[in-house]
Amino acid sequence: MRATVPHAPPPRKKVGVVGGITWGYHSPQLAEGALSDRSREFVDQHLRTFLRVAELGSLHKAAGHIGVSQPALSKQMSSLESALGIQLFRRTTRGVSLTPHGQFLVGRLQSVFDDIDTAVRDLDGGTPLLQGEILFGAIETFSFIDRIWDLVATLSSKNPSLSIGIKQFSSSIIVNKVSTGEFDFGIVHENADFSPEIQQTPLFREKLAIIYSRRHFDEATIARYPDWPDGVSLISFDAGSALGRLIRNHNKSHGVPISIETNSVQYLLDATARGLGVTILPEFFPIASARDHDLARYFSPHLTTMRGNVLIKRKRGSVSPQAKALMQHVTAMFPGNDERRP
Repeated sequence: MRATVPHAPPPRKKVGVVGGITWGYHSPQLAEGALSDRSREFVDQHLRTFLRVAELGSLHKAAGHIGVSQPALSKQMSSLESALGIQLFRRTTRGVSLTPHGQFLVGRLQSVFDDIDTAVRDLDGGTPLLQGEILFGAIETFSFIDRIWDLVATLSSKNPSLSIGIKQFSSSIIVNKVSTGEFDFGIVHENADFSPEIQQTPLFREKLAIIYSRRHFDEATIARYPDWPDGVSLISFDAGSALGRLIRNHNKSHGVPISIETNSVQYLLDATARGLGVTILPEFFPIASARDHDLARYFSPHLTTMRGNVLIKRKRGSVSPQAKALMQHVTAMFPGNDERRP
């Protein structure tokens, strides 16, 4: 859900204090005084739930994340609106959207709750155990996916109540799933198509390498790139892949023919191992994982294009403490964001 957060609430009579925050709304329950302790606790709890619904733009999705039924969640939001005396959502058959009051409330609440959560975690000066769920996406050609798996294994062993899910998709699909809140974050190509609500953090950049089968081609032949003889063609990702587009743009001036297109790393490596052509992959991609290990890399001085990898998340909306911790671990793997980061 895309919404512009207003800097001030719609004009209403300022009448009271909710959970230590002054709101400009009129409500019978807030008339000329603070809420009772019990009512304040009720409002504070439901405001966090309100943020999750606003973030996902759907009662159904939010109910799944929180672990309650959709009717129960809908009732909670109606009770919150009744307690505040304002309408926070417009409900449609396609989901919910924020009213001007709801937009203002999101803008004020998010930083407040982030500060509260940080203060609670820092109370004892220790590192609290992580719990809950994390779901993120990574492109199939991410060169250091083995490091990510090692990180996931370490975090899981140290945090028994933490569940981490990794999905492999193309950059465009991951960007969409991060935008809609289905993924907490993603790792994609820097040349993907990003929507305005996506925030990027550079991870590392790497060269591209020609991958070929030693059983079918010799290095001297591969070294003639881009002036390959007849019988040497390129196996590439299709145009729906960010890496496929990158390779195509590079080859425009060289005219290297593409004989096979695929959207699968496994198919690409299998075809290369069978001698059906050669392919181009990021220099640090682990080709030893292919079925046929008799593959080699060649770094051509004419293959100068660099491939960048970025971590993405939404600019708006909350990020769970566990997802935030994992993102910090991932970015810490590549300090300095140098041109190349082995």
